[in-house]
Amino acid sequence: MTFSALLPFAIKAATGALVTFLAILAWSKTREFSWTCICAAVVIRFAGTLSQMLCVLGLIALPEAKVFDLNALDMFFTLAPSLLFGAAFISVIFTS
Repeated sequence: MTFSALLPFAIKAATGALVTFLAILAWSKTREFSWTCICAAVVIRFAGTLSQMLCVLGLIALPEAKVFDLNALDMFFTLAPSLLFGAAFISVIFTS
């Protein structure tokens, strides 16, 4: 892989690691459901980015579990953060 192809992965990994670190710090300081959902979504999104990056680099191979002809792990990493963000926003709306 060329440097120009690796650069986006490196930027995603570095910024994702920083944001995930901050999310974990915030998670340890709050027990509100909405903030817990937001922090969990950030951590899961970073895990998805890392798994995608490692697959593209050929360092790991994802299991071939399929749901509706889509990779189950990819589907989880795509849907879970959005569902958690949605749950957090709904929680904020109804508890305010």
